Amino acid sequence: MDTGIQRELEERFAHAENDIPENGIYFAHPINIYGTSLESDLIKSIERHFPENSVENPAKKHHGENYVFWKENTGNGMDYFNRILNSPKLVGEIFLPFEDGMIGAGVYKEINSFHKLGKPVWEIDRNGLVFPADKVYDIRVLSVEDTRARVYPKK
Repeated sequence: MDTGIQRELEERFAHAENDIPENGIYFAHPINIYGTSLESDLIKSIERHFPENSVENPAKKHHGENYVFWKENTGNGMDYFNRILNSPKLVGEIFLPFEDGMIGAGVYKEINSFHKLGKPVWEIDRNGLVFPADKVYDIRVLSVEDTRARVYPKK
C-alpha cells in the first residue's frame, strides 16, 4: 500500500480515536436508524441509564467518511470500525436490534468483538428499555444479504 495512503489511514484513525469519550459506550444500531428521531430518543435513554458514561455513536460524520475511505483504500470498511471497537476508551456496547428482534450482521460482529474483549454488552429496545446481553443467540442474526435488504429496502 502507498505510504501516503497508509499515513492518511493512521491519521484518520488517530483523530477518530481521540474523539471517543473516556468511559464511552458504543451504540451499535442499524444504519437506517442513523439521524432519526428514534436514534436521538434512544441516545437520551442510554445517557439516562448510564449517567457516568458517554455514548459513542457510529453515525458521526467522521466515522462514515472513514468507513468509505477504508473501503476504497483497503477493500474493507469494517476494518476501521474493528479498530475503533478495540479502543480502551470504550468500556462496553449497547445495541439495537431490528423491530422483530433480529440482529444485523455488522451489529452482531460488533457484539462479538466486545464479548471477546470481556467488555459488557447491553441491548436496548425501541422503547428505551435496557437489559444485559451476556449471550446473543445465532438464531437472531441475519445474513449480510438479509441485513442489507432491511437497511436498504427496494422501493
